[in-house]
Order: sequence, then C-alpha cells, then structure tokens
Amino acid sequence: MLLQCTLQRQLIRGQLISLKEFFIVIGIVAGYGLGSLWVDTVAGWRYMYGISSPIAVIMGFGMWWLPASPRWLLLRAIQRKGDVQNLKDTAILSLCQLQGRTFHDSAPQQVDDIMAELSYIGVENEVTFVEMFRGKCKKALVISAGLVLFQQITGQPSVLYYAASILQSAGFSLASDATRVSILLGVFKLIMTGVVVVVVDRLGRRPLLLGGVSGIVSSFLSLRL
Repeated sequence: MLLQCTLQRQLIRGQLISLKEFFIVIGIVAGYGLGSLWVDTVAGWRYMYGISSPIAVIMGFGMWWLPASPRWLLLRAIQRKGDVQNLKDTAILSLCQLQGRTFHDSAPQQVDDIMAELSYIGVENEVTFVEMFRGKCKKALVISAGLVLFQQITGQPSVLYYAASILQSAGFSLASDATRVSILLGVFKLIMTGVVVVVVDRLGRRPLLLGGVSGIVSSFLSLRL
C-alpha cells in the first residue's frame, strides 16, 4: 500500500511542484494589475504594499492549521519522544488531511508501513547537520541548491521585478503605459506555467528545464541587442 501511494505521488510530483509556481505567477499578475492602478498616484507604492498585507496575515494564520508530517510523528514515536499510540493516531489524522478522504481507509495501514520502514532503517544514531553533506543527502543538496542558483543567476527574476522600467527604456515613455504592458508579460508567463502544469509529468522535468533555460538565454541575448 505504501509503495502504491508513493508511486501515485511520484506520477504527479512535477505537477504539484509546477502548481506552486502557477500560484506564484498568479500573484505576480495580480501585482502588475494593482500596480497599474496606483502607478500615477503619489506614494502609490504604499497602497501596493498595504493591499498585500491581509493576504500575508491570512496565510500566517492558515499555517497554524497545517498538519504535521506523518513521518516525523512516527519517527518521534520510534524514538520514544512521546506516547506511541497518540503519535500514531495523530499521524493517521495527518495522512487523512494531506491525502483526502480517498485514502481514509488505507491510512492506518500506511502508518504501519512507515513505522516498519523507519524501524528497519534504525534510529539508534542521531542525525547531525553534517549528514546533509554526505552520501545521497549531498547529491540532493547539490541538485536542489544548483537549481535555485541557476534560476536566479539567469536574471529572469530581475526582468519580472523591473519589467516596467525595461519597457520604458524600450519606448513606452509613460510609466502607466509600461506598467499596463507588463501585465501582458505576466499573463503570458501565467499561460505558459499553466501549460507546464498540464504536460510536465508527460514530457519530463529535464527536457522542460533545458528547453526553458535555452529560451531564457535566447531572450536575454535579444534583450541585450
């Protein structure tokens, strides 16, 4: 059962990651749209920041209701850092919250499978910070940090941040015109991100990554020219 659930999550992992980016781009488009409303207002940036505050507060409160990681709870149970049965019951509730009603009946079996896996691996040695730089953890760290570095070093976030200024230098003399045109840039990014959400698990993350980076490089060369 645990293997089946793991395979199901593997099949949509790329989609889940891309959905996170999709919602970020929705925020970018909303920011462009709201920015265009106050671009000609004196100290309009105060309103732009202020209107995002309620959303941040809602998100902050919402984090209190996030379920704890079932694996972390069961690890604590094995390490005898709490009542074992209580931690198992909490892990079952967390799984039901995370996976939905479809997996409600199988949650207890999944908990038992995770417990068996953790017991087999063994927890007699405390994991230290240095473990991040060894073995499989080191490889995962290098890949994840490399992807984040690669994303930032391309400079594409800078284009998004300064889209209005770049468009002004390209010929849109009025700040209001440049800001409104930047909305089209955000909408285009949103559409393409939506396409990736749909096809990422069929085409694969690596081809999309290489193709996207190639497009970014070509766009920046065109921008420089």
